[in-house]
Order: sequence, then C-alpha cells, then structure tokens
Amino acid sequence: MENVSDTLSQSEDLEGQMKQMTVLRTEYAQLKSQMGNSEEPKTQQLNSIAEVPQVVEKRVNLKEKLVTFFKSRSSHKSSSSKSDNSEQTHNEAGPSEASSGKTQNSSLESELEMARSHIEDLKLQLESQEAEMVKMLDENRKLSLENEQIRADLIFKQNDVNILSQAHSEIDNDLKTKEEELDKLKIEHQNVKGELEFKVKMINQMVVEMDQLQADKSNLLTEIQTLRGNVDERLVVLQNDNENLQEEVKRANEELGRIQKQMEQAVVELRHQREKASLEGKISIIHNHNRALMSERVSLESENSSLKRQLEEMLQQTHQTSSEMSQPMDAEQTFDLEEEFTPKNNTTEDSGELEHTDKN
Repeated sequence: MENVSDTLSQSEDLEGQMKQMTVLRTEYAQLKSQMGNSEEPKTQQLNSIAEVPQVVEKRVNLKEKLVTFFKSRSSHKSSSSKSDNSEQTHNEAGPSEASSGKTQNSSLESELEMARSHIEDLKLQLESQEAEMVKMLDENRKLSLENEQIRADLIFKQNDVNILSQAHSEIDNDLKTKEEELDKLKIEHQNVKGELEFKVKMINQMVVEMDQLQADKSNLLTEIQTLRGNVDERLVVLQNDNENLQEEVKRANEELGRIQKQMEQAVVELRHQREKASLEGKISIIHNHNRALMSERVSLESENSSLKRQLEEMLQQTHQTSSEMSQPMDAEQTFDLEEEFTPKNNTTEDSGELEHTDKN
C-alpha cells in the first residue's frame, strides 16, 4: 500500500509539472504572436524604406525637369529681350511696320502673360514640391533612424527568439522525458490499479466470508449455549459417576499394591533363576574346559611314556656301548643321565589347576 501511495503522489506531481509546461507553452505562443504582431509594423516600415529609392528617382526627375524649365525660362527671357530690341529698331524703322509690330507685340504680350501665369504656376508647384522634398528628406532621416532602431530591436529580439527557441527545445526535451516518465507511471498506476482492484475483490470476498463466519459464529454461540445446558446436566451425572469411580480407583490402587508386591517377588525370583542359569552355563563351560585339559593330559602322558621308552632304549644302548668300552659306570652317573634326558612334566601343577577348577 505504501508503494501505491508513492506512485500516486509521483503521478500527481508529474501532472502538475505537465500543467506548468502547458502554461509555459501558451506563454511562449503568446510571445511569438506578440513578436509577429510587433513585426507587422516593422515590415510596413521596411516597405516604406524600400520605397525610398523610388522617391529619390522621382526627386531626380523633378530636378531635371526644373533645370530644363529654368533653361527654357532663361532662353525665353533672352528671346523676349531680343524682341524688345527688335521692336525699338522696328519703331525706329518706320510707321508702316508699326502696325504690324503692334499686332505682333499684342500677340507676344498675350503669350508672355500666358507664360508668366504658367511660370507662376510652375513656381508654386516647385515651392510645393520643394516643401514636399524637405518633408520627404525629414521623413527619410526619421525613417533611417527608425530603421536603425528597428534593426537594433530586431537583433535584440532575434537573440530573445533564439533564447526562447533554446528554452522551448529544452522544455520540449523535458516534456518528452516527463511524458515518458508519465507513461511509465501510468503503466505502473494501471498495474497498481489492477492489483488494488484484485485486492479489493479479495477484500470483498473476505468481507462476505467474514459475514458468513459471523453468522456461523452466532449459530455456534446458540449451539454452545444449548450444549452448556446439556453439559451442566451431564456434569452432575459425571460428578456422581466420578465419586463412584474414585471409590473403585481406591480399590484398584489397593489391588495394584498387592500386584506390585507380587511382581517384585516374581522379579527377585527371576533374577535368582537368571543368575542360576548363568552359573550353570559357566559351570558347563568349566567342565568342558576341564575335559579338554584332561584330554591334553592324556596326550602328554602318552608322550611322556614314549619318551621314557626312548630313554630306556638309549640307556640300554649306552650300557651296551659302555660295556663294550669296558668302562663300567656307577649308579649315580646313570641316575644323573636319566635326570638329564627325562623331560620335566608339570603333572602336579595341572592336577592343582584341575582341583581349583572343580572347586569353582
């Protein structure tokens, strides 16, 4: 159960971290959208900056037009001065030509008035265009400054974007690792959940069995109570029987005492019988040993008799040899020879041993 609680706590912690990561993702998306919105006016400004060379071309064309206009104006002034001089000469030339000159002068004056009005219009246009050019130059300067500021801001914000992209990649990696951990924890959670469900089933079965046991217990208690009544009745009967049995036991103890005495006497008699049987066995062994000794004694006596015969034969041969050598021997010497050649028999010792065994 402790392992289950630990896994559940870990899963809750990881779910909280995932929620934090989703919040960070939404903030990052909002920052990106803000960056995009902030970049839109910059693109407009950049487009206006891109239009500057077109404006400059327009200005150059206007300058060229003005130059050509002023050149034409100067040539027109020179022509007008020449025309005045020609009028003076023409007036000096004669009155016949005066009428034709007046008509020409009137037409020229009308043309001059038209040209002057046109020139004034052109001057007004030039002044307005010069004012516009000044405004355009001021705007160009302002736009160049703003462009530099925008470029600096763009560089700064590009660095911010790079940092944010790195942070985003790190966040993605952390999210992947934590998602893998979450998957593992989900698998463990499912396993633990299955184990818990199995244990819950077992517990429910145990509860059912406990209920059955409780019912059996109540039934047993009722049976025990009924049995107690029967047992009390039987105890009274048994007490009476016990008193009778105690008297019978006393009698049986007395009889057992008598029987024990008889058994002790019988044991003593059996011991005497066993000792007697052992003594009889030992005596039979001793008799057998004595018989063997007697047979050995007979064999030894037969050997002694044979040796005595041999000695007698040898003595006879020695007597013969001595008689032949004519050196008669004394009786003592012959006795000494008999003692030397006769074997020493332990007949007395054997007889003493036999007597000792018989006594035993």
